[in-house]
Amino acid sequence: MINQDNNQGFDAYSQDYIDINFGNINVSNGARMVLKAKGFNEGVGTPRPFIGAPAIVVQININGIWTEIGRLRPRFDWDICAFDISTYSLNPANGIKLRLYSISHDLKYTIIDYVGLETGTEPAKTINNLPLSNAVFS
Repeated sequence: MINQDNNQGFDAYSQDYIDINFGNINVSNGARMVLKAKGFNEGVGTPRPFIGAPAIVVQININGIWTEIGRLRPRFDWDICAFDISTYSLNPANGIKLRLYSISHDLKYTIIDYVGLETGTEPAKTINNLPLSNAVFS
């Protein structure tokens, strides 16, 4: 299940996908999809070929074609990302429908733990640009 934040969810191997329908809800004041995932998990089965950099690709159906609107690049630990979907042609009468498409390779997979939708105006935020104090690369 991907409707609970419980560190379990769906094991998305390369080219697996989940279609999500949030139903008929009002998104006229804004909508953000929230996604929690953890990448680079070692799985079992038949190795999958490399088709691109690992990602969970967020797609929306526009005129019958699943079109990318954002990506979550997986991390070795849990990561949470929000995608503003209010700028796309959403038709609440047909339900708010999205697809999460996985790109990975070999026996690796990404756990999609949680997907949610927040509606309404975006909360106020403050951005503080801080100077870099240190960086290390092996």
